Amino acid sequence: MTSVDDRLRSFYEQRAAEEPASDPEALLRFDKALAAAALKPGERVLDVGAKWGGLGVRAREQALGITYTGLDLSDANVQTAASLSLDVRQADVTKRLPVGDAEFDCVFCLELLEHLTSPVALLEELRRVLAENGRAVVSVPSPYSWVEVYRELFHRHDPEGHLNAFTTPVMQNLAALAGFRLERTLGTSEPLFDRKARTLTVAGAWGDTSRLEQPLASLAEFLGAEQVG
Repeated sequence: MTSVDDRLRSFYEQRAAEEPASDPEALLRFDKALAAAALKPGERVLDVGAKWGGLGVRAREQALGITYTGLDLSDANVQTAASLSLDVRQADVTKRLPVGDAEFDCVFCLELLEHLTSPVALLEELRRVLAENGRAVVSVPSPYSWVEVYRELFHRHDPEGHLNAFTTPVMQNLAALAGFRLERTLGTSEPLFDRKARTLTVAGAWGDTSRLEQPLASLAEFLGAEQVG
């Protein structure tokens, strides 16, 4: 019998082969994520779950002047990225990321946590690879989007391989467990798409909690008090 990791790898290799040539929603997500990150020229950026490097292409088109590195499970995606002169490396994000401690100024993790059996383990890795005062931009599908509600009400299957659903309080708890502070939440889709995802800008180690814009959930509050008290 194949392992869970092997079955997931097979599924995502198939999904990589089915990737559309153009994805307007992804472009919108990239633009909003890049704006939220407020990148400066010369900053080192890691894109976890990069696919073929679409975020890197968008950053290049905007002439942001960053140093871009991507990680993705699919060899097909890595080869496509190489053809676009993008540094995307093959990596299993369920394991230790093949990059050094405090190596990056900003980390992106867009539409990936919902596919993982242990999302908090990856968040811990994002925290490890971020430099002091670094920030992470994380996007997950909203469990309240009309797409998710439709699937639930009409018993439709999920073709995307989602294993988790995240409310904002749950994301606050996960961020706290990994040593992040949730700074703000942003919608990444226009009303026309109505497939709203939350871009979560989570930055730095626990410290001054006055920057929080909304109350912490109980577990996050407990962890924050434990670490700053």
